[in-house]
Amino acid sequence: MCAKGVHEGNRKDPQTELALKLVSDLERGVDLEDAGWMRFPPDVVNKLITSGCFEENEKGIRVFLPNPPKVEDPYVNSYLDDASAAVSVLEEMTKVAGDERLQTSAICTGLGEMLVSSSFPVLPQAMLERDFGPGSWFVNAMKSTPDLVTFLVSNVSGVSIENSSSTKCKDTPRVMAVLMWEKVSEAFDWRTLRQLGILWYAHLLGTRNRAGCDTNMLLVQNETKKMFKWDQEFPLEEGIQKLEELTAFEFNKERKPVADWERIFRFPPWWL
Repeated sequence: MCAKGVHEGNRKDPQTELALKLVSDLERGVDLEDAGWMRFPPDVVNKLITSGCFEENEKGIRVFLPNPPKVEDPYVNSYLDDASAAVSVLEEMTKVAGDERLQTSAICTGLGEMLVSSSFPVLPQAMLERDFGPGSWFVNAMKSTPDLVTFLVSNVSGVSIENSSSTKCKDTPRVMAVLMWEKVSEAFDWRTLRQLGILWYAHLLGTRNRAGCDTNMLLVQNETKKMFKWDQEFPLEEGIQKLEELTAFEFNKERKPVADWERIFRFPPWWL
């Protein structure tokens, strides 16, 4: 699959241009030493170099590549495979962007991935109060994730969504009580949850397709932002602050948030 075909006429982000330039050069048989170099204004170059994903010399700037004494074909082929995987992710995200039904499913899947990968960090006192131990807490919280997601999406979006999972967790009400889950829908607006769900869905696709290095995931990020026309800052921090206030748990005359919400509601690892 050729990476050049994705948004050929709509390259605005330097990161995207550099990633596609490298792949294009390698596909055309350009030597690795000469592949991928471009020139940008000094301020753009400085910002790119600071990210740690790019390198600079007299030829310009390009995606950072390891520089072993001798680069074998398998290395180049591996990079191309990773880039093709990233393109596959973008093709799937293009379908999602154009279909509201697919978007809803993607948002729910992405939010579920975000929750499970957080390991649900909560105050020990809060889980013990509901008769959970550390081991049983994570197992039951993970099993309850589909219900947590459908509850949250339904309440915040205003559209009724049902849990399609074939397995139900009988302890979901206790899990929701520990997390004070009904308060979450008061802290976040639909725009924020929708964006989080879409980004985590793209991240999940990238992981499953083995899109590889941070540069390819950066390409996925930039193209996803353009597909969904996101040009504003994400108000995630405001929602977390509000959630911390809404879910204060009192123990030994101290009030603390019942969960480490910053570790639960967060952007994917590649988000810049």
